[in-house]
Parts: sequence; C-alpha cells; structure tokens
Amino acid sequence: MYHHELIYLGIVTNEISLPREIGAQLEPSQEEGLIILSVEKDSAAKKAGLLMGDIIVRLDDQHITNIHDPGNSGGPLMQKVRL
Repeated sequence: MYHHELIYLGIVTNEISLPREIGAQLEPSQEEGLIILSVEKDSAAKKAGLLMGDIIVRLDDQHITNIHDPGNSGGPLMQKVRL
C-alpha cells in the first residue's frame, strides 16, 4: 500500500512561460513552469530554502507546467514531493 503524506508547502505561485534559452536546457525541453510569488514564514518551503522568484519546473521528477500538475490528486502542492 502506498501512502501519500499531505503537507502544506506555504507558497503562492503563478504559471509562467519560460524563456526559450532556459526551457531548451531542460531534459526534455519545457515551455512553462511556476514562479514563486511568496513564501510563508516558518513553512516547509521556507525551511527547504525556496525563495520568492524561484521557478519550479519539476515536482518529484515530474514536469510541472501549472498548479494542476502532476497527478491532479488534491493539487501538486498538497503532496509530499521532492523539489
């Protein structure tokens, strides 16, 4: 049985288009990601070192292009993931 541990990362994000030069460097290439607009004090994201302006392109080795990726089971930011 696989168990998902739900956590709250404490970030606000917005979908963005990546500059071609950056997206082309990803394997495989990617055109979109999430930019972090804010990080809550004392949150899991803050403890992990995430900062406002960071761009998320993968969660748990899965490409992420919007807040509904990957899996659609409660949203990606409510799952235990590896950034």
